[in-house]
Amino acid sequence: MVSDLMNGVVNPLLVLAQGQNRDAFLVDPRWGSRNTTENWSNNAWPFLRDFQCSLAKDIAGRAFEQYGITDTNNCFRGMSEYSMQWATVEEEQRFIGMVRIISDYANNIDQTLDDYHHSRWNDYDFAHSYKEFGSQHPQIPKFRVRADIAGESGRTTVRTGVYVAQDDPLAALQFAWIGNGGGKLRPAKTFNDIGLAALKQVGREDLWLDDQKMFDVAMQSPHQALFKPTIYMLGNEHRNFAAGAVEEEAFVDRPCKWYFVEIINGEFEDFEKIACSPVPSEAAARIVGGDACVPCELQTTLCCRRDFAPVRIAIRQNNLAMGFPAELK
Repeated sequence: MVSDLMNGVVNPLLVLAQGQNRDAFLVDPRWGSRNTTENWSNNAWPFLRDFQCSLAKDIAGRAFEQYGITDTNNCFRGMSEYSMQWATVEEEQRFIGMVRIISDYANNIDQTLDDYHHSRWNDYDFAHSYKEFGSQHPQIPKFRVRADIAGESGRTTVRTGVYVAQDDPLAALQFAWIGNGGGKLRPAKTFNDIGLAALKQVGREDLWLDDQKMFDVAMQSPHQALFKPTIYMLGNEHRNFAAGAVEEEAFVDRPCKWYFVEIINGEFEDFEKIACSPVPSEAAARIVGGDACVPCELQTTLCCRRDFAPVRIAIRQNNLAMGFPAELK
């Protein structure tokens, strides 16, 4: 991605602008060469070069199971300090569009690998990642829950990969690793009473995604005072803000024990053919380890078509975390 940005957009654009001698019209008595290609080439372009170098270092670290956030934010924030007045509006918009694609891609990686005490992923985040994930990955590897490989919140794991809560099928999965000191398993990010009430009222398929139903949840909730400031921001009604307003209050962290989720090499399944199981009750079902995770064998939240998505996406996060620098690079 970064190579495409540099070789397919930035470098040809700089060559074009310099060939057209745009700088001759951009040097200003007050601002000097601030708006020129020369200034951008000397000061902004090196951020992209350093970004590529950091990704190469990240790739090398994977062999030692070392993980960490990308340098995306530092790169693009640094570049944003330098003027692109030397480019046309269309040229700059093309550049910004590719930067946004890279930033969005890297953001999911950084949210997964940043060593925060609390997990950044919850059911709302997985739900909104589901549609794009499904369209991009019609097939995914099969996987099994390994009850013999267990972990605990606050402790470093013994295997790098995705972990599922042992006793809470509504808890979001998370990625942990053992290299460079290890990424400790965080507390489980799971539903509180507000989240459970929303799930019961809306149903799994529409939870977080149906604006009208989420608006009804917010307005009918005994906690509606928490949601109204967001929904009625600046005096106007924003029904499409309801899901986000409820999400802000719908989750709680709690210490948990975890099982390792193992990819079954060489075995795949179609993303859209997973059968949908009933929405689980508020009582947490225990995860059964050992068998492959297919609908007929593991009837928990994991096996509902969209509820299964957190495992699928977490597996994808695992793959991204292990291989993302090559794709970003």
